[in-house]
Amino acid sequence: MELLVVMAIMITISTIVVSSYFGMTRAASYHAAENSVLKALQLARQRACLDGTPVQFMLIDSNSYVLVHGAGELTQDMDSKVNAEGRHTFYDTYADHHAVTNDNSNLRVWNMTQNVYADDVTIRVAERTNEDYPGVPNPNDAAYQHRGLTTILEVKLPAAGQWSRWKKGDRYGFELHPRQMLPNGFFFGIQNIGSFPRNDKIVFAANGNSSYVNAHGDISQSGVTQLYLYERIADETRRAILLEIQNPQGTIKVKKP
Repeated sequence: MELLVVMAIMITISTIVVSSYFGMTRAASYHAAENSVLKALQLARQRACLDGTPVQFMLIDSNSYVLVHGAGELTQDMDSKVNAEGRHTFYDTYADHHAVTNDNSNLRVWNMTQNVYADDVTIRVAERTNEDYPGVPNPNDAAYQHRGLTTILEVKLPAAGQWSRWKKGDRYGFELHPRQMLPNGFFFGIQNIGSFPRNDKIVFAANGNSSYVNAHGDISQSGVTQLYLYERIADETRRAILLEIQNPQGTIKVKKP
């Protein structure tokens, strides 16, 4: 009889301990999710102001994101042909060569206009020639007169046909850090909790102002961008955290349940 009582007490205690452990684990996951996303948004705004270039907080899908630091824009369409190393090439005549020509080979470069990326970047500087300006109507054209050095970026694309999406005038940039994931079981909602984001972006300009760009490319430069973090268990939404970005001021607030 005493043995049964002791076993019952042990089972009760272990049940309480396990429940407490899972409760603490979930609380830690909420804290980690909130902190990481809030700090990423703050970092994006700070880097935009410090570096004088746009920085995007891009929601790749419903549970991952990346920060993309603007570097320049394509001054020609990406070459359709690949070189001997299987790389496609694009050019930026107006890039800050000293800032861009460091070792970016381990970084991913994003087309910030088209929401596509390329890997294994090789960057070099070369002198422009007349042949670099196909289609320029006459030597007095401003593009023709801007001769000298140009930045050449050679990249590997995830899909062969994607070269056609890298067009003259598109902005590009490098990841500030690799793709970040939310804790397991946590998801993003954008503007409302039931809306799964894909390539939605919160963009911070060089003056700290913000705007929201949805997956279709529509830009909202005023109002509030609502970014939800929530846990889903058995198709039930639990305890959403709301981060609000006030456009165009760029202020960030956290609203907890």
